[in-house]
Amino acid sequence: MDQMQEEQFTKTLLALMDKAKQKKNILEYSEINDAFAGMELDEEKMDLILEFLEKHNIDIMQNGVKENGGEDLLIDNDDDVLLVEEEEVELIDEEMCRCLPQNRK
Repeated sequence: MDQMQEEQFTKTLLALMDKAKQKKNILEYSEINDAFAGMELDEEKMDLILEFLEKHNIDIMQNGVKENGGEDLLIDNDDDVLLVEEEEVELIDEEMCRCLPQNRK
């Protein structure tokens, strides 16, 4: 990369950071690709971009889903969420009952 390309790369990266700040530190892959359109990005450069954004606490999403092993997946079906919450409540209730003095053996 020559000096002019490096300057454009840096300006684009800083512009992406500003955009992320306006969006609660979240960017989509498509926004990153659009920002660097016209520049040749090999895998190494893309990794550098993603690492830089991650170090600055910017989350990268793909189609509304955070790319971090599925920890913050968006769920469309509220019934699934309720079922999970009910199961957790039951487990917590059972554990609390075992801890009560009258239920100890």
